[in-house]
Amino acid sequence: SDGDGRGKLLLATVSVLYWPSPAKRKTAVTMTSKKGLPMQHWGEMRCHIRMLNWLLGSEARRKADFAEPRKRLDEMYAGLSEVKDAEAALPKKERLLEMMNYFEEALNKYMFQSFIGAKGAAIFVDRSLEKIQWAYEFFRKYPRALEKKIEKPIIILGLHRTGSTTLQRLLSLDPSANEMNLWKICADPLNDTYKSACTRVLDHFTFDAVSPSFQKALVDYHPMLPDLPDEDVMILFPFFCMPEDHMMNFPADSEHVQRFMNDVQQRKDAFKFVRQWMKMWSVKENPLVKPEETEETRHWVIKNPSHGYAIKELLEEFPDARLVFTHRKFADCIKSMAGLKLVCVAPVTEPSMFDSHLIGMNATIFEQILARRTVEFVKEHPSRDDVHVTHKKIMADPIGTVRDIYEQFGMPFTEEYHQILKEFVAGSPPVPSAVKKSLSHFGLTVDDVMNADAAAYDAMFVDGK
Repeated sequence: SDGDGRGKLLLATVSVLYWPSPAKRKTAVTMTSKKGLPMQHWGEMRCHIRMLNWLLGSEARRKADFAEPRKRLDEMYAGLSEVKDAEAALPKKERLLEMMNYFEEALNKYMFQSFIGAKGAAIFVDRSLEKIQWAYEFFRKYPRALEKKIEKPIIILGLHRTGSTTLQRLLSLDPSANEMNLWKICADPLNDTYKSACTRVLDHFTFDAVSPSFQKALVDYHPMLPDLPDEDVMILFPFFCMPEDHMMNFPADSEHVQRFMNDVQQRKDAFKFVRQWMKMWSVKENPLVKPEETEETRHWVIKNPSHGYAIKELLEEFPDARLVFTHRKFADCIKSMAGLKLVCVAPVTEPSMFDSHLIGMNATIFEQILARRTVEFVKEHPSRDDVHVTHKKIMADPIGTVRDIYEQFGMPFTEEYHQILKEFVAGSPPVPSAVKKSLSHFGLTVDDVMNADAAAYDAMFVDGK
């Protein structure tokens, strides 16, 4: 108890509500603990206990969860003056600290609506700040690496669950492309080997502090293998500029989420760091970079649907970027995105701990904002030579889709690349593109999700295409 009598009552309530029923014990994972309780439920109970501790604990205890990220932040910036052009290499400490404090405040307010809980969130933040620390140490040792040019990257945008992952993997197969492999995202270039970085991938996405089954639920719908390219969102979590990832179970229209959604400077900081990360993985000083990856003629391929919230700021950092937008019927995006969030939430939270309708509404609100900003950008920039492709075309004709993109951008589509694509398409299982849930599963109807922004999006990018 924290002194006001809540403790024993809540602990008793949690024990009753979240202890698995006999039926669950019979149908759950067969691997059991010595006491006969399925391991999955031990993981869930650990999660609930930690959440309860956060709720009942004092202000000091709640802050203790974020002590490690704050300590890392202090250590990182202690010797910042040693880095040439430090402002260009790293965001300001005050900005990261401000965002961390605000995120902690949001967790305090919406504790039982956080899909990874407070402890998991603190681990997430600490592991993400670690990536900024790696960059800081690298540029301190090799300051000339900051002079590396990053020109004409291909950046894939679009609503979530529109085929962007499949397209990124196809475009990254080009022998002249630099790809943001997951092992690179999780590697410290000064201290890791390829093997240790691959091991780190598993460490980074196994949140035992949350639930042992979290990783499996996620990778079933978004395969996360070390050699596969993935979203730069993985290196941007410390900027908190992707609230749909950090706060997927917070009310999307709350003050906290809306602040993160509309913080322009925050996204500018994030885009700048993406460029620095690309520089770090394009120079010979990085012992993990292959010689051919340092060639000036190569181009980067990155993707992140969340960049669609701030396309103007993205182009300020990458003015010569070649943008590729992926599209899909809006209602299908919602079904798939809400379903993905649901499978992430389910392993760590009992049904009474979350509201599937809230998950569906949050997915709808986030995607409606993305749809509106995408439509506005295209209308405001009619002369841009960006590429727009549909999920349907990517899945039906992946090689033709890539060829069309290269033709529109005036890039050489070589026979070598063509053969690589044919072998990849013939030998690779399809990337999961949908979660089999209907809108009604989330208490939604087509009318609930199809506001004016969604209708305008479908009319401009999907209908008749």
